[in-house]
Amino acid sequence: MANRFVCHISDLESECSMFYNMQESFANKASLLKRFGHYFLSWFDGRFGLDDLSILAIPRGAVPLAYGMKDCYPDVDITYVNAGFNYDKSQGCLLEKPKGKRILIIDSIIDTGKTVMNVLEDINRFGFDLLYVNIFTVFATTDGIDNLTTKYPNVSVYYVKIDDNFDWINAADGTKKRIIKGLDDFGEYARYV
Repeated sequence: MANRFVCHISDLESECSMFYNMQESFANKASLLKRFGHYFLSWFDGRFGLDDLSILAIPRGAVPLAYGMKDCYPDVDITYVNAGFNYDKSQGCLLEKPKGKRILIIDSIIDTGKTVMNVLEDINRFGFDLLYVNIFTVFATTDGIDNLTTKYPNVSVYYVKIDDNFDWINAADGTKKRIIKGLDDFGEYARYV
């Protein structure tokens, strides 16, 4: 991961152990994701500002992150996009062009990078300069980051923790999908914000 557009947000990494604790409640994990969202957007604002920024949140896992961002910056523009489980490439995930000239895509996990790449394809369709696209995730795999930065080398990726300890599961549509061992379904946290 020598790509100059990839950044580790190490300040939050020590708190990630809570997500592996199966005894910890979903409500506490959702609260931690909100805190991560708040922290990251404050960090991002201090370095780059929030002028002309549109945030694209990938449900369900990014919902607590988005709520944390809204808590500290109530006027920030957040749009929820359908780029994951039920994604229909023919329709795209963005119904309209984002308002800002800069984009921040948020997702709780990047395992293969495919979901975020679906959003990037739509952003390309609207003619955005990918130098102004940033991605924030809590967990990522090395493959996921490599897939993203190989296909889209100009985007900036910010992550909290790399975890390459994953399992393959059979998805409902018959395909094989990866999940990081020991992590709950991040989408479930959305019910507790």
